[in-house]
Amino acid sequence: RDRAGATFEYKTSQTSNSFNIVACTGAPSLSLVLVVSGILLAKEWGVNTVDDSTNAILSMISYANEGDTIVGLNQDNKLICNLSEFTVTKSLHFRDFNFLRTVNLGGRRDFLKFIGVDGFSVRHCTFDSNGQTIGSGVRNQAISILESSNGYIKFNKVIQETDGMFIYRDCVNINISNNSFFGGLLGVATGGDETGNVAGYSSGITISENYFNGINSEAIDINWDTRQFHVDNNLIIGCGTDGAFNENIDVGGGSPNEQGTILGNTIIISNDDTSGIRLKLDTHNVAVKNNIIFSSTGAPLTNVTSGIVLELGVKALDISSNRITGFDYGLFADADGEDITIDKNTILGSRVRCISHGLKNTRVTNNTIDATTLTATHAIRATSTTECTVDNNTITAHRSCIGVELANIDEGSASGNRINGTSKAIVASSGCTDCDIHNNKIKGTGDTQIQVTSCDAMSVNHNKIKDSNIDAGSFSID
Repeated sequence: RDRAGATFEYKTSQTSNSFNIVACTGAPSLSLVLVVSGILLAKEWGVNTVDDSTNAILSMISYANEGDTIVGLNQDNKLICNLSEFTVTKSLHFRDFNFLRTVNLGGRRDFLKFIGVDGFSVRHCTFDSNGQTIGSGVRNQAISILESSNGYIKFNKVIQETDGMFIYRDCVNINISNNSFFGGLLGVATGGDETGNVAGYSSGITISENYFNGINSEAIDINWDTRQFHVDNNLIIGCGTDGAFNENIDVGGGSPNEQGTILGNTIIISNDDTSGIRLKLDTHNVAVKNNIIFSSTGAPLTNVTSGIVLELGVKALDISSNRITGFDYGLFADADGEDITIDKNTILGSRVRCISHGLKNTRVTNNTIDATTLTATHAIRATSTTECTVDNNTITAHRSCIGVELANIDEGSASGNRINGTSKAIVASSGCTDCDIHNNKIKGTGDTQIQVTSCDAMSVNHNKIKDSNIDAGSFSID
């Protein structure tokens, strides 16, 4: 019997260096005393595993008062919890637990589940599924949060077989930062309900300064109506490994995901079929800036992968000051969207492509692109867009490449660019209308540096061409 009046029955096992809590009776008032009593006793007996498969310890937490802190003393003492997820419905703060699974589970088993809680935290805990699996198609998280607010999940470690942490619908001001995630299907995801289909806005979501390694699918998945989100300064290594055209940071799904930032993340990719950042499906008013995305192989990935992908209805995006290295496409915009800025990015060993029927008001400006490792392709290609400007970029490309290619552009421009080493610096074709090709500085190696074919109402002037093969064919109109 402890100081709060709870009675325990203990069983010890020297062979397994652990003990089981078989039963708990009483109605304690301080969960802090109760939880610590069991784990402290384990420590005093020289064992490091508490088997709570009957949920004796976790069931005591239901007696805690609002605002209590539940302390596991330290992460060296493992708490085995296999039977069911523990649901928290009041303001509680967890610290210094090492949660462990030891059996395969059928059905849903979250370690901690917060529902309808205002003010909670989980700090310095470890969640280890120990390689155990769950039923097919069932989500299983270290922590899940639903209809809750003002939560802080910090300095934890997730060693997972399935999902890491999920922020479901109707959550406000949730901060997940300084955590480490190893393996599993997803790292951190937002939106919907437990079925993954029901919309409900969440806002004020911060996912920052976390470490993700070896996540099978997305490390971070922002979807189903998430607003005012911040995905900043995370380190993501070797994720998206299941070969299903994944991305490391995925934004989009459901109603608009808007008013967000993706800033200062470092993404290291080592496999084909995986992109760095994808924005899709009515993602609006998002800034993607100062990220570093590169292939750890040191060579361009061969499949159609991209550092950053934009698709399916995105609007008002600012893609600026990112550094992207070693992909098929450094940036690929295939989107029926509008008002997209691609500015001041450094793209090495890759190319940029903007292609869509219905993409409007796109600005590809002030970027530095080195495509010298790619052959028989383009550095920048824009097709089937309206009001597309490709201006003031610095491009160095392989001698078999095109610097800037415009096709079927209405009201566009390719002006003020510096283009070096290409067989053709600027090509406009296939129905371009009312486009300007002005004030470009070109140093090429081919026969025709500016080529205009099958276009209407084009203005081509004040360009400077220095070509090792310069002749009358360096500029052509067909």
